[in-house]
Amino acid sequence: MTQDETAPSDIQLSDDKRRTVERYRIANRTVKPGGIVCAGSSLMEFFPVEQFMQEAGVDLNLHNRGVSGFVCDELYAYLDVCVLTLRPSRMVINIGTNDLNNPATTDAILRDRYERILTAVEQALPGIEIMMMAYYPVNADVATDDGILACLASRTNEHLQAANRVVEALAERHHARYLDVNSVLTDEQGRLKAAYTLEGMHLNEAGYRAMFPDFLHTLLTW
Repeated sequence: MTQDETAPSDIQLSDDKRRTVERYRIANRTVKPGGIVCAGSSLMEFFPVEQFMQEAGVDLNLHNRGVSGFVCDELYAYLDVCVLTLRPSRMVINIGTNDLNNPATTDAILRDRYERILTAVEQALPGIEIMMMAYYPVNADVATDDGILACLASRTNEHLQAANRVVEALAERHHARYLDVNSVLTDEQGRLKAAYTLEGMHLNEAGYRAMFPDFLHTLLTW
């Protein structure tokens, strides 16, 4: 992949995704290299990690480049904007849950799509350190939106647990760190705690605040 200012011709983004990518493209011009980039889908974009770092008085030259709705292939196609142009020394990644919304996405398909991203990053940025986050649980019992319920028909906690085993194995294969913060997010039934979700699928601010201490501790001891 090259650091190109043109969008890949074979990937057509929605207007919302395109606007987010273009905003990042502009913001990247003033980023100091050598920091930490957080990449992924809405699970990353909705994480107010930069705000939380500022509140904690921690300056790690960290930049969130998550894009809501991204699947693995979209992140791969826009890897320059979301990761490579920043020339980071470390990357935190959470990508693939939107792929799981499609029942046809097997563990093997997810693994291959995810690994293509990891390999491209490692080739473009030799020596980069990577941390791969476990997918958060969901809670279909508090979902009321038909669109969310349709996603959760495939994106079940059982499916997410299997996918997390894929992610953990990929982390080991690529000598990356695997971070699972789900113990603080999960209720007695193994679901995402109702108090920590917007609509059964995404974390709310309380959910992100609950997992942030583990996240921050890992960054500071990485």
